[in-house]
Amino acid sequence: MHPDIIKDSISKKTDEELIKIVSVDRDDYQLIAVTFAEEEIKKRNIDTARIEQLKNELTERRIKRKEVMNLKCFFGRHKWSGCKCEKCGKTQDIGHNYNVIDCKCIEKCSICNKEHTIEHSWNGCRCDRCGTIRDEGHMWNYCKCERCSKIRDEGHIFVHVEGKCIKICTICNKEREEHKWNGCKCERYLCGKVRDEQHKWYNDKCRLCGKISYYRQSPFKCPKCYTSYNCNSNILEYNDRWFRCRFCGASGFYK
Repeated sequence: MHPDIIKDSISKKTDEELIKIVSVDRDDYQLIAVTFAEEEIKKRNIDTARIEQLKNELTERRIKRKEVMNLKCFFGRHKWSGCKCEKCGKTQDIGHNYNVIDCKCIEKCSICNKEHTIEHSWNGCRCDRCGTIRDEGHMWNYCKCERCSKIRDEGHIFVHVEGKCIKICTICNKEREEHKWNGCKCERYLCGKVRDEQHKWYNDKCRLCGKISYYRQSPFKCPKCYTSYNCNSNILEYNDRWFRCRFCGASGFYK
């Protein structure tokens, strides 16, 4: 509203109405209206004692009116504005004015500020509104989801790293070993990793990795009874790692 219109309207108020605007009803008016009312009071040169008297009377009336309103609300005669009573401020769970909060799947009432969650706007595995992720509806591009970037342990595209026994996925960078075994030893010259299987034994020594198998030594001596016998003796039980002396019962593992 134009200031001149507000000023003209204020100038037509009675003394009591002007004092009411600058005191008990101050919060109900715009600042410009309150300012014009204060100027009009000065212009009329209203007696300060009368101003104080009117303020006290208006305050008493307002208190009594509020007490009457609260009494009505006490008996259930609320004045509902949507979900909230205009008289006592009590709220009810109907009549809310919900608005969706930006970037959230939550609605908030503009009257009482109550919030409640709403259904996600799913686009596959991702909510377009709030960004929440669920473990379904993924759009897999080999091992990676194009919507949420989740990685799965399948669909990798492994590429061999030159000179190493490693393959790396071109999408997620996962690594895995892939040796070129010749018996117990990887034959790639930059690797040379040894495994404890498929040795090429020559007597008690592996020709590939150099491992010594003590139970293959002949004659074998039992570490408990010190009895010596050949590996083909029927007194000795053994396999690639384990032995048992049938003479004294000693047994154990050799590496």
